[in-house]
Amino acid sequence: MNQSLTKQTKNEQFFKEVCDSIRESLKTIESQKTPKEFIYQMGDFDYVDVEYMKRQLNKYYPLWNWEIVHPPIVVSNVVIVTGTLTIVTENGVTRKCSGIGASQFKTSSRTGNLLPPSSTVKTANTEAFKKAINDLLNICADVYKKDTVIIIEQLLSLKEHPVATKKTWELIDKKIESTKADIPTRRNEIFAYYNYLKKILDEQLRLDNEQKENLKEKERENE
Repeated sequence: MNQSLTKQTKNEQFFKEVCDSIRESLKTIESQKTPKEFIYQMGDFDYVDVEYMKRQLNKYYPLWNWEIVHPPIVVSNVVIVTGTLTIVTENGVTRKCSGIGASQFKTSSRTGNLLPPSSTVKTANTEAFKKAINDLLNICADVYKKDTVIIIEQLLSLKEHPVATKKTWELIDKKIESTKADIPTRRNEIFAYYNYLKKILDEQLRLDNEQKENLKEKERENE
C-alpha cells in the first residue's frame, strides 16, 4: 500500500514539475519580442518569416515533427491544409498541436497564368505550420495576437457588403459564435472562411452588375 502511494506521489510530483516547466517555458517565449527585420506586411496583416519561427522552434524544442494529416482541401479557389506539430519537452513529454493553413490560387504577375497548384499547397502548409508553432509555443505571440482582432473585424465588415443579406449576417454571427471560445487558435480557419465568403459575395455582386448592364443595353436597343 505504501509503495503504491509512493509511486502515486512520485507521478504527481513529476506531473507538477512538467507542467511548471512548460508554463515557465511558454512565459519566457511569449515575453520575447519578434525582431522587426523578420516581420512583414501583407494588406492589413503582419506576418513572420517561417525560417525565423523554425529557428525559434529549434532553439526551445529541437525534437519536433511536422506532418500533414489530411489531403489538402480545395474550397472555391482556396486550398486548406491541416497538419500536426509534435514536440518533445526536456522532460521527455510529447505535446501536439494541429494547425490549419489556407492560401488562394494565385496568378503569375509576369504571364497572368495560374501558378502551379503545388505552390499554393506549399503556402497553405507553411501557414498551417506557423499557426501550430504559434498556438502551441506562443512563438511570435506579439505579432499574431494582434492579427486575431483584425481578422474578426474583416469578417464583420462583410455585413456591409453591397449584396449581403440577412442570411449573410446569420452565417457570420454563427461562425464567430462557434469559434468564440477559441478564436486565437482558430485564426486561420476564420481567415479562410472570410476569403470564402467574400469570394461568394463579390461574385454575386459581379453577376448583379452584369445583369443590370444587360438590362440597360436592352433598354437602349429598344429606344
